[in-house]
Amino acid sequence: MFARRDGVPGEVLGRLGLARGAKVLAAAWLERPSVWLIATQEDLVVAGGEADKEADESIPWTDIERAKIGRDTGSVTLLFVDPARAPRRFVVPPTGKRLTKVIDEQIRSSVLAVQFVPMPGGPARVALRRPIHGEPFVQVILPKGVPELDGEARAAVDAAVASLREAAGLPA
Repeated sequence: MFARRDGVPGEVLGRLGLARGAKVLAAAWLERPSVWLIATQEDLVVAGGEADKEADESIPWTDIERAKIGRDTGSVTLLFVDPARAPRRFVVPPTGKRLTKVIDEQIRSSVLAVQFVPMPGGPARVALRRPIHGEPFVQVILPKGVPELDGEARAAVDAAVASLREAAGLPA
């Protein structure tokens, strides 16, 4: 059985299937929705209360493009790499300030390098990301309203991808 870590009940930690030795970096109980928000080295975990397994979700840091953190309100809005995935907003209590800092740090530390590619509608972001386990990989994040690339835009993004892969020593 797991011991409480950062206040998270052992029953909740036990059912999350965290790898042995996984470290809880920070956590907070949120009132709305009634969930634990748990930052680990690998993921941001949204966990229901002790009896609410249905609310459990692990979000790899590399799936999150960025977090908007309302310093005065305690709000954390997650913006995802997948444009089809709606942003998620959480309100972290004042006692969870460490959690908001850790969320920001973990997302930023998963980004090794970024290149911006100008295009109509705003720049595309080409990011070299690092999961905690596994090889680095490249993500292309298009500006809102740009469903796909063609012509010069495709060539520019492909060049940025190749540049980041080469810089990381990844195969072409």
